Amino acid sequence: MLLVKNAKVNGEVIDILSLDGRITKLGKNTHNAYAIDEIDLEGRRVYPSLIDGHVHVTGGGGEMGPTSRVPEIKYGDIIMSGVTTLVGLLGTDSVTRSVENLVSKVKALNEYNIRSYALTGAYEYPSKTITGSVKKDITYIAEIIGCKLAISDHRSSYITEDELARLASECYIGGLFAGKVGELHMHTGGMGKEGLSKVFHVLEKHEIPIKVFRPTHCKNVVEDAIEFMHMGGYADFTAGSGLDAIDYALKKAPFDKITLSSDSNGSVPIWSEDKELLGIGAAKIGALFETIKELRDKYGYSLEDMIKLASTNVAKALEIDKITGEIKEGLSLDIMALDDDDMIDTVISKGVVEMKEKKVLRKTNFSDF
Repeated sequence: MLLVKNAKVNGEVIDILSLDGRITKLGKNTHNAYAIDEIDLEGRRVYPSLIDGHVHVTGGGGEMGPTSRVPEIKYGDIIMSGVTTLVGLLGTDSVTRSVENLVSKVKALNEYNIRSYALTGAYEYPSKTITGSVKKDITYIAEIIGCKLAISDHRSSYITEDELARLASECYIGGLFAGKVGELHMHTGGMGKEGLSKVFHVLEKHEIPIKVFRPTHCKNVVEDAIEFMHMGGYADFTAGSGLDAIDYALKKAPFDKITLSSDSNGSVPIWSEDKELLGIGAAKIGALFETIKELRDKYGYSLEDMIKLASTNVAKALEIDKITGEIKEGLSLDIMALDDDDMIDTVISKGVVEMKEKKVLRKTNFSDF
């Protein structure tokens, strides 16, 4: 059990009581009659912790040779960024990295109390899997909730409409069998010409629910993404870039269909017009909350609403909103507290205090190695 005292939620200072990691009571002046563990937030503003739906947990990159491989993400970086739930995935490279390695890393993060999921597949088609089938991976492997694919990108496999429909169907049916979202998470490239045209054609011709399709990096296809969201789908934007595109989407699309993710530990390549690689960087998970604050500061949105892009909205998109995404009785106690400078001060994941006064409390294996 944990009692969180004096948390300022929606402008009101309250106490939060949790049992087995779930919020059992929201109220005031809660008496700690049984001497349970207690943390006093002293009136700090408290919000749902962040859900990052696009993280290269085993590292991305590699497009400039072996030395350009981005390292794996670290537990401490995740917690310090206010993230307590994430989805791990592969990128361009499914040759020197594997879905097996990805799932192993996700299992490790779960052991460290970060609610972690995975996507099978990578950029290419046919999709790399563990069981030999996307449908079986989603059905039988607890951590896998969908599949990754690249479309409208010069590094993609140029999947046909029929192949796209079959792959989406595999995700959908696997999701039904396993009680999971069964999403087809689609990378869109900055230099692609097709946009979401094939997705629109598949939706027009077939009965696959739109919820299965999840385009990401949508600054590259913003007009298509807005149309897609008006049709009922969720579209994901990447933190750290494309602020104007996110603002444009916020003004044109249904707010609750927009999500924000970090692309953390993925490569950020710089391409010439003729697709020559000029340089490469890497995204960081801390960009997620920094982008939330930038959207507030540059465009005047409320911090509370922008946090929903990476909490409540993502939980609904991933169909885990009965688990996390809000500060609500019955949901997991997943929260972050901010200081007066809007810095993340405290993080609680599944009812466990993981960071207090900007210090990560959990010591992981080989953290000093």
